[in-house]
Amino acid sequence: RPEVVLAAMAARETGRRVTVALPRRYLPAVVGHRAPTLHRLRLGADTDGRLTSLVHEVTTHTSRVKEFVEQAAVPARVMYGTPALRTAHRVAALDVPTPSWMRAPGECPGMYALESAMDELATELGVDPVELRIRNEPETEPDSGKPFSSRHLVECLREGARRFGWEDRDPRP
Repeated sequence: RPEVVLAAMAARETGRRVTVALPRRYLPAVVGHRAPTLHRLRLGADTDGRLTSLVHEVTTHTSRVKEFVEQAAVPARVMYGTPALRTAHRVAALDVPTPSWMRAPGECPGMYALESAMDELATELGVDPVELRIRNEPETEPDSGKPFSSRHLVECLREGARRFGWEDRDPRP
């Protein structure tokens, strides 16, 4: 980040605080950008809505100078229990500035893709989307098989549904 080095040099030379302000149009070039991610999700489930398989493949880019990869497929490894799980990140090194987090870690676009797929599966199966998530709550951490130190997602889903008036909503997508 050359602007940071220049600010430090200016502060040292002048003995005063220096603030760096960049126009918004320069931000993706000098302070990073969120690399676009292309998601391919495939979910398999039985008639009760229990996941039988989950595949989440992400394609993105990084710079040739320094590799940075959004961990967009990681939520698929830890959110739901399924006997067959595969995730993959495919990364193309391009002549672009090095990507970085933008407003949140890289799990965010992956989580959006995963939860959108779960909503579509719920619609296809005719199962309430909250109930589908509860049915697929894992007993142990799916990636490692270790017990959770704490996990209150089911309680959170039920309490949120109660507070938001989930039962009174129009269930059509």
